[in-house]
Amino acid sequence: MTIQQKIATGILFIVLFGIGHSIPIAVAGSSTAFVRRLLENSRFQSGGMWFRRAAGVAIAGLGVYFVLRPFIGGPA
Repeated sequence: MTIQQKIATGILFIVLFGIGHSIPIAVAGSSTAFVRRLLENSRFQSGGMWFRRAAGVAIAGLGVYFVLRPFIGGPA
């Protein structure tokens, strides 16, 4: 592989990296109206509440598991 090919490959990777990081920002910026409508939807809010509760229970369960794991002889 020549120096010119390595430089071209490096430039290509830098451009692809930039595009990959710019696309999510552009999508997030262009969809703010949709997100605002979604957050005002009562069904979405109630679903979010149930998701937060389930996530809290899962985190509490994992906390209890990791505290008890040394005492019940689980894998190291």
